[in-house]
Amino acid sequence: MRKPGWRAVPVGVKVVFPFLGLSLVAGLAASGLVGMQLSSAARAQLDAESIREADSISAVFATFEQRQLTDLRTFASTAGVPAASAAADAEGLRRLILPAVTNQLPDPLRASVIAIDGKEIITVSADKDHIGQCLCTSGRNLASWPHVADVLAGKVDSYGPKYIGVLADGHGPALYTVGPVKADGRIVGAMLVAETLKPLLEELQARSNFQVALYDARGQTIATNTALPSSVALNGSERATLLKSNAFVHRSLSGQRVPSEVFYVPWRLRHEVAGYAGVVVATGALDSVTTSTPGLLAGVFGVVFLLTLLAGIYISRRITRPLANLL
Repeated sequence: MRKPGWRAVPVGVKVVFPFLGLSLVAGLAASGLVGMQLSSAARAQLDAESIREADSISAVFATFEQRQLTDLRTFASTAGVPAASAAADAEGLRRLILPAVTNQLPDPLRASVIAIDGKEIITVSADKDHIGQCLCTSGRNLASWPHVADVLAGKVDSYGPKYIGVLADGHGPALYTVGPVKADGRIVGAMLVAETLKPLLEELQARSNFQVALYDARGQTIATNTALPSSVALNGSERATLLKSNAFVHRSLSGQRVPSEVFYVPWRLRHEVAGYAGVVVATGALDSVTTSTPGLLAGVFGVVFLLTLLAGIYISRRITRPLANLL
């Protein structure tokens, strides 16, 4: 008569089965934990990369600002410039400023001298194709540019009498620094040093290989070296949170040759948040880890499970064979 149920199961199987069950549970638990840890580590690495991007952008802007501030001080303190500014002597200003502007080539620097009423006396820009020649303009009303009226009125805040702004004019989006020109202790005009943002984006790309889009605090595009779809744009509440919390926001970016995400990080002018930047980051490594981890863990677990099974069979036979011989 056939033995029913569990009593019919061979002794070897009864010995091996509990160990296989424990191995199965332990393997599944370990695989899940390892997978979670690897994915978490990959995401943490990507987040650290976004912090590095924010630092790189801040460093480039700080360098840009410092360079403009140095140029402004040089131009405004050049002998003869204050007197020529007070007299609105455009030709004299051209002779005094053009050599210094030419020395900045190939950077497309523009130096504007503004009269006390906000009118442009002269803007000096060097011709890179004809060294020594001036690409000069005059007559514009620059009082409407942000901070120009403040400088002409002698306004001073906690950072001093010089201000920084961003504005798009006929030359494209430009970052500029403006400060007072003084003669005999009184303000006789203002000096404005401007440079298009294209070199800044090129510097960012050369330094860190970043694709960057710059936005103002309202979400309007200022300058970009990449095309970001509207589907990844930030809404009003997200912009407000980003600009106030000094954190970052990321979006998955589809339609790229390499899997990518766009990270939005704040950028500063004069130590204050002026807007935010969208930085495209390749996430191929993260996707590779996330995709390959389950298969790798399944393979490792399968090998371990098979070795456990073979070892259990071997040990059970070593135990049960002497018993069978006794019977």
